[in-house]
Formats: sequence, structure tokens, C-alpha cells
Amino acid sequence: MGLDMDYKFKVVSIHPVSKCDWNCKCCYVKDLPDKKPLEWFLQIPKKIKDLKLAEQCCMGGGECFLFQDFLKAFGRECKKNNIIFNVTTNGKAVAKMADDELKEIVKDMTMVSVSFDRFKIRCKGDVIVFEQAISKLKKAGVLVGINLLVDKFMFGEGMPNGSEKNFSLPNDTQTVSKKAEALEIPPTLFNASGAQENIKVMKRAGFFKFVASLMKRYNPDRIFILYPKGFELGVDILKFRADYYALSALFPKKIFVDDLTGKILMEQKYSGWILPCHYGKVLSIFEDGSIAGCSFEKGVKADLENLPEFEERRQCPFLKICMPEK
Repeated sequence: MGLDMDYKFKVVSIHPVSKCDWNCKCCYVKDLPDKKPLEWFLQIPKKIKDLKLAEQCCMGGGECFLFQDFLKAFGRECKKNNIIFNVTTNGKAVAKMADDELKEIVKDMTMVSVSFDRFKIRCKGDVIVFEQAISKLKKAGVLVGINLLVDKFMFGEGMPNGSEKNFSLPNDTQTVSKKAEALEIPPTLFNASGAQENIKVMKRAGFFKFVASLMKRYNPDRIFILYPKGFELGVDILKFRADYYALSALFPKKIFVDDLTGKILMEQKYSGWILPCHYGKVLSIFEDGSIAGCSFEKGVKADLENLPEFEERRQCPFLKICMPEK
């Protein structure tokens, strides 16, 4: 779905809670003082509509599925105001819910995406929780996504440089079918007993095969491949540009990347971009009601009716590793 130019932002991203049932190194959400009551956030869907801020609202945490009554109430407000409502979860609370209970919570949501990264998938027990969450969400009737946070431990050998030219989007089936034979899931994939073994499995599989295996095994409606920000696990994804193109061709309309990844791959560099990045095109609202042009940025106090001007940025200040330019 493209950006309607009548809207001010691509998406309104809200983080109403910092409480979580996990403790990940990669988490960018802070426990802020002066928290707004959850009821305060219920006004946001109507304001999004009235002020033409965006056509969709994405909610992350913390872990929002720990606050079931709030999720249901917020979903009702989004439906009433014709706002697309997507939620991100780590899956732990979802995996424990009864089917009828979960169905009621997600009935006004468009998509729920379950996070997948090496901080959450550390052992076989974590894999079971992840699989239970995916299965329960599918049964509940909501679209299901996987938010895959890439890091340097996930990449083995990439496709040869320049081979992305062999793939035409959205779907060059003749070329891509040659790669389909390589999609057999290794017997040990996702069944490792510990974090270090998981890293070895991911590197053996290689990036293309690893992502394709996720798609083949769980058949989500979307895999959203995210580049890490705020911590030092970056990888030079330009070496794997062909892999991204091949995945997009093999799974049309199912493989998505975050704006930062898209910017890096399209302009083939990590800074000094010709066109500005997505900063200021996303409106983030935090637990204390403050706002920013990016979920990693520190929020400032402002009213939605009187938003500040966001600067244009041609590099991301939250990339912890500076990759060499091509």
C-alpha cells in the first residue's frame, strides 16, 4: 500500500508501554518517567484520522500483549476511525493465551508480527514459544508477520556481486526456480540447544537460505527484514544485495525491508544519501506522550495539532558500525 500524499506521515508508531516479559540487548524502548495512563492513548486513532496523519498505526512496546483490555479498546478505536492497526510482539504472552481469548484481542488488528532475533531465539524452548505464537495467531484469523532483525552472525556466503541483475521483480520464476532446489531446511535449523550453536546454524545456512527457510517453514504473510540500529551487530548488507533481490523475487509481496535497509541497498552506501531517509516521515509517540521522527530518537513534548518541523537526514546517527563505502 503506497503512501497517500494527503497524509503527513507513512505511519504513526506508538510505544504506550515499556513493561516487557523479556530483556533484550537490542531493545530501544526506555522506561520513561511521567507515563501517560493507557486511556490517554485511546484518543490517538481519532486524531490520526482527523489530522490526516497516516493511514496506519503500528504499536510496539514493551510487550503490548501484556495489556489485553487496552489492546482490545485501541483496536476498536482504530476500526471506528478506519485506521489500519498492526502490532509487534515477542510472542511469549501470545503463546500462553487461550485460542478464544486471543481471537477476541486481535479481531480489530490487521497484522501481528512476531520478533525473531538471536536474543529471543536462544534455545529449542524459545523456538517452541515462537512457533506456538505463530500458530495461535494464524488460528485467530489475523495476518501474521515475522520481524527478522539481522546481525553479523546470520550471514554466511552471499551470492556473487552483481548477480542481482539476474532477477527481475516482482517475480522472475524461470531464474528463481533454479534457487528453489536449495531451499531444503537443514535438519538442525532452529533446533539448536544454545545461543552459540544457533549462530553456527545460521552461518551455515547463509542469509538467502535462512530467510527462505523461515518462509517455507512458517508461511507467514510477511517477513520484515530489519537492519539493527543502536547496538553493534551490524553487517555489510551491500555484500548481500543479490540475496535481498532474490528473496523479493522468489516471494513477491511477502519480503519487505525497513526504510533504512531500502535506502542502503538502493543508493549502495551507508551515508551521504542523495535523497533523505525516512526520518520525519514516521511519527513516533512514546509512553510519556512525547514525539519524535524516529523510534530511536529522544522524544520532545508537543501536541499532535502543532507538530515541530523534522530535519532532513542523509545519514543515520544510530548506525553503530560505519561500513566501508563501495
